[in-house]
Amino acid sequence: QIRYPEFEEFQIILDHNWSQVIHPSRPRAEDGSVPLVGPDAAGTGLNFLIRGPAENAVRLLLRLAPASPSSPELQVVNVTYPRTEPKIWRTAPQEVPVAASG
Repeated sequence: QIRYPEFEEFQIILDHNWSQVIHPSRPRAEDGSVPLVGPDAAGTGLNFLIRGPAENAVRLLLRLAPASPSSPELQVVNVTYPRTEPKIWRTAPQEVPVAASG
């Protein structure tokens, strides 16, 4: 639930373990283009930010792929008025090194 002054900041802590925090790569990340980071212990000051009317309910959905728990996706849905499109944060695409042949 969003409290006054009409925004909320948060992180996701796995298993009540502060060394397993899922957070954005930048502080006060309001934009879904900011990649997710973690789970790790480096999330101090790096919070997600959502806005909406005070007392507005939101739903958080965290998806951890069984084959790749280090690639989470976080979806935030505003479930009361005004309804908005979901905000989705994802991990940054991983670069795969290519070995040169020759």
